Amino acid sequence: MTLHKFVFSPTGGTKKAASFLCQNWGGKENNIDLTTGTIPRVDFEPGDLAVFALPVYAGRLPPAAVNRLQALKGNKTPAVALVVYGNRAYEDALLELKNTVNSLGFRCVAAVAAVARHSIVDSIAPFRPDLQDYAQLSAFFDKIQDKIRTLPSPGTQSLEKRGPDSGTGTGKTLDFYVPGNFPYKEITPVPLVPELTGDCSFCGVCARRCPVKAISPDDYAQVDSKKCISCMRCLRLCTRKARSLPPEKLQPLAARLEKLCSDRKENELFL
Repeated sequence: MTLHKFVFSPTGGTKKAASFLCQNWGGKENNIDLTTGTIPRVDFEPGDLAVFALPVYAGRLPPAAVNRLQALKGNKTPAVALVVYGNRAYEDALLELKNTVNSLGFRCVAAVAAVARHSIVDSIAPFRPDLQDYAQLSAFFDKIQDKIRTLPSPGTQSLEKRGPDSGTGTGKTLDFYVPGNFPYKEITPVPLVPELTGDCSFCGVCARRCPVKAISPDDYAQVDSKKCISCMRCLRLCTRKARSLPPEKLQPLAARLEKLCSDRKENELFL
């Protein structure tokens, strides 16, 4: 029995939430970092569990992460869909991930929308996920494992149905509800591209570890704005703080988000 954990986490919040959720798994783990852009071949065996953990960007999943998942083929393997958002809203992202997981041949048995520090505005949910989240997520994972132990064999009609939250309305999905709309909301890229400052030591870590290779490996000041997904990984990785966002764009966004995100939002759990 192996836990296969697929995580896209440019700034670490999604990875932390996934670790909290799966803390009580007592068997072998296979951790796959979707952020690197490569997915090794995975053969799913009976008794395995897959966890898919992706961040929410403007209410949707990052297309780069979804595209990387297309290389997978489930074997009716039970799966958990986990989206992580910065205390604003996750909108259609959880439904999108649940539907994606099912379309790849997995059996989505549970879904979670968890809160982590906002990737752009650090002052929003700065310490999330925290100890309260840890207790809630790890306890929920116990319930997920209880559900998996009672699952009938794949194809049992009492468990699977055709329904509106299958995305297309034609594929089968496990019988539990998650919020969201289909068609999904349009993907609207955040127009925030980190800029290089004069403090750069030219180590190249930002270019090497950019999830979408938006930073030129020959000139770190050059960023392809069409590729950049505003994930802020380059900001978090740089020990010299040599990248920053244009203040004239960041400050209005921060002011607006801080009003929307002032109240603590709790994790939402679906089983």
